[in-house]
Amino acid sequence: EIDKAIALVEEMKLAGVKPDVVTFNSLISACCRVGDINKAMDMMYTMQAADVLPNHVTYNTLIDYHSSSGDFKQALRLRDQMVGLGIKE
Repeated sequence: EIDKAIALVEEMKLAGVKPDVVTFNSLISACCRVGDINKAMDMMYTMQAADVLPNHVTYNTLIDYHSSSGDFKQALRLRDQMVGLGIKE
C-alpha cells in the first residue's frame, strides 16, 4: 500500500501538482507505521529535494520511530538537526 501511495504522489508531480508538507508527512508516517524507516528517510530527502521544508511533524514522526526502535543516536541527530534549523516542537 505504501508503494501505491508513493506512486500516486509521483503521478501528482507529473500532473503538475506539487506535493506539500502534509502529503510528505503522511507518507513518512505511513512508512514508520509499517516499520520501513529507510523509505521514510528517503521520503524526507525527496521532500527536501522538492523544496518542501520538513516541519515539526516530520521530525517528531522520525524521532518517535527511532526512539521506539532503540536508535537513540539517530533520534538525537534528528532532534539536533531540527533545533539547528530553528524548528520548534
